[in-house]
Amino acid sequence: MSNDLIPTQDEVKAIEIMSKHAVESKFVEKLGGYAGVFSIAMYAREIGVPVMMALFGGMANIMGKITIAPQLMNAMIRKAGHKMDIDSNEVRCIIKGTRKDTGECCTASFSVEEARKAGLYKEGGGWSKYPSDMCFARALSRLARRLFPDVIGMAYVEGEIEEDDKKTKPSKGVKTSISDETPDTINIE
Repeated sequence: MSNDLIPTQDEVKAIEIMSKHAVESKFVEKLGGYAGVFSIAMYAREIGVPVMMALFGGMANIMGKITIAPQLMNAMIRKAGHKMDIDSNEVRCIIKGTRKDTGECCTASFSVEEARKAGLYKEGGGWSKYPSDMCFARALSRLARRLFPDVIGMAYVEGEIEEDDKKTKPSKGVKTSISDETPDTINIE
């Protein structure tokens, strides 16, 4: 009897080899060594994300929780056939999502004002440099958890875990962020 949830021995071996080579390359050394890379690769397999896409900027393991870059989360939702209408500017982002299978709709938003109230906004940080991108990432994550949890699994958008666990110091070698503060890769502060 076949079970797609349980990887075959060949799949595990292939992921082990990819993980080993990725760690040896030093390009993913901040993902927590072999164990961190292997865990991310296995999670990626479970939610249908190509391993190399996950390892090279798409996912990170932050204190035992998986985060997904907003670009990857957006792509995953759209690849699943769901629709999103985005209304975004420099102070807020509103996203209306519609499920392909049920037609169910949900709207989620996030604003710079919410970021300020939550203590996320810091001068010189991502929120002051790229407010539109930051609001988009948070609105997208909020929508995805509410309407598309089957697509993203138990993941968060990159950056959400850090502020929840600020008082918890990460283990040595565990990456605390997978991006620089640029419009294409968002580091939410």
